[in-house]
Amino acid sequence: MGIEKETIELKIDKWVNDGNAMSHKDGKLYFVRGGIPGETVLCEIIKQKSTHTFVEVIEVLEASDKRKSSDCEVFPKCGGCSFRHLEYTEEQLLKKSLLESEFLHRLKVHKELPKIGIYSGQINYYRNTVQLKRDKSSFGFYRMNSNELVEYPTSGCQLLPRDIDSGIQNRIRTQAFPAKGKLRKYREGILEYANQSGTILIKGRSLKIPPDGFIQIHSNLVDNWMDSILKFSSGKNALELFSGAGCITIFLAEKFKHIDAYELGESSVIYARKNARFHKENHLHFHQKNLYKLPPDANSEYDVCVANPPRAGLGNVVIQYLLDSEIPRIIYSSCDYLSLISDLSRLENRYRIRKMDLFDFFPRTSHFETLVVLEKI
Repeated sequence: MGIEKETIELKIDKWVNDGNAMSHKDGKLYFVRGGIPGETVLCEIIKQKSTHTFVEVIEVLEASDKRKSSDCEVFPKCGGCSFRHLEYTEEQLLKKSLLESEFLHRLKVHKELPKIGIYSGQINYYRNTVQLKRDKSSFGFYRMNSNELVEYPTSGCQLLPRDIDSGIQNRIRTQAFPAKGKLRKYREGILEYANQSGTILIKGRSLKIPPDGFIQIHSNLVDNWMDSILKFSSGKNALELFSGAGCITIFLAEKFKHIDAYELGESSVIYARKNARFHKENHLHFHQKNLYKLPPDANSEYDVCVANPPRAGLGNVVIQYLLDSEIPRIIYSSCDYLSLISDLSRLENRYRIRKMDLFDFFPRTSHFETLVVLEKI
């Protein structure tokens, strides 16, 4: 017999970050998953902290007119999606609103922003990469703010292409759990990317990715994103930070005579060099360095810096390097707009925001990519 969990009735106030809404009751703060501002809901308490509590909607008592029926049998319990109870147009407006409000709240110099462009592709069946979790007998995903396993839905995950879903269903039947739970759709097929390399296609060009290498997960939106980066890339010399296997560098090659690209992972640097040789781009120079500890080598006068860091952002060392540099333009793509804003708050006395676009690489989740173009003041 299961342990009965504590519940609470809440009136939801407003949207906040990470796919949550906010509620207050009896002087306490609650972050609500699966609710919409204005609703009255019955929630299950998932995790209590000293300053706030995470809860999850289990029954809607008074519904918003913006609520729609979820198309997933395990939402909102599964931690993968945040907005399957909203129309996608509402989700886009919400993401844009959160981005704008956080920028204007946290930045001191920028009192207004350029018009934000929104780019989107498929909203279902788009995710080319998945990482499964398991317990003794089941595969699935973790519940948000919990290590509780939510079993993989029998109707399939709405984020995954049908061939990945079919492969997972077969693995569940045979109990063939992939290495570290990681599966990815490459041109060669569905591979266990924790220990297998594979090939992706961007703008008609093939690129090899090392085992456990990073790629953007929304394949049919990457070309638009790359075009936006290239649109603002021009000059003689370029610097690229957090360059991975050279997926951006290969396309910058047509714009510059010399490119220095820095990446921490040894395997990614090796594959970046292979990709450069395959595409006969001999003016690309890949360097292995931990940019969170050491700055790039300032051997050239760069016309542009392109950065696509992990979720943690640029880090103190890179930010100081940019502040000390004379680089006239920075193109910064971030998968975490809060770390992006934190970084820009330290750069804004030297750089102004010329362009900002929201690329929704992660529909139905709280995440999205933000691409900003910064120009030296």
